[in-house]
Amino acid sequence: MDSFLLRIFRLIFGSNQNDNLVVRKFMKTNCAKLKKTVEKILSKRKSLEQFQQSENFHLKIDEKNLKLSVGKNGNRVTVSKYFERNGDLIPDPDMEFLIGFDGEWYPVALQTSTGHYFQARHWVNGEEFLDLDETLRQVKFANEWARSIGDAL
Repeated sequence: MDSFLLRIFRLIFGSNQNDNLVVRKFMKTNCAKLKKTVEKILSKRKSLEQFQQSENFHLKIDEKNLKLSVGKNGNRVTVSKYFERNGDLIPDPDMEFLIGFDGEWYPVALQTSTGHYFQARHWVNGEEFLDLDETLRQVKFANEWARSIGDAL
């Protein structure tokens, strides 16, 4: 990670911590809320164990107060809330997460029904690039969304 960004994180979180730990700790604290909410939803539908143990998973929830799709493909998770327009299902929002080595979810991208696509991280030739500002926006959004989804349960 860029040394400038690490200096900023050190100023925010203190300089006595491992640099990667500081970044992951910040993101883990925030993204864990949506993960916990989704796991609660899957558990209520007796699908949590299958989600955790499967390489590939998909569950569509179509209930009055909750229209949600949860998918997993390898170490990627997608969570989409959707609505119907002219007979088509429209995801809004659609978030993608990377499952870290620690099992936590880290934001990759966010797409809206207007077609806007925001990448928090991407890979080029196997090298990971992180857009810190976008990551922080998606973490904040995931927190708010977790509360909203939780209210619908």
